[in-house]
Amino acid sequence: MDTKRSMPNKLGKHLSGLRESRGYTLTRLAWLMGIRPCSVMDWETDKSFPTYVNIVRYSKALDMDFNEVLDFKSYEKKKA
Repeated sequence: MDTKRSMPNKLGKHLSGLRESRGYTLTRLAWLMGIRPCSVMDWETDKSFPTYVNIVRYSKALDMDFNEVLDFKSYEKKKA
């Protein structure tokens, strides 16, 4: 399995799942982060990756621990 291809798919789905679990729209989350909605959309559709700073902002906007945002395995278990 090509991990370079599979990891981005997991990141986008993971991020969108976290946002949706908090009941936020792309626009609302972007506003809370102080960025444009198209940036969040690009992350969630795996067109680009968030920077470290934006992952921290993402965590704060969703009132989550930074490590929780990056914990793909626990998210995948919740969805199963």
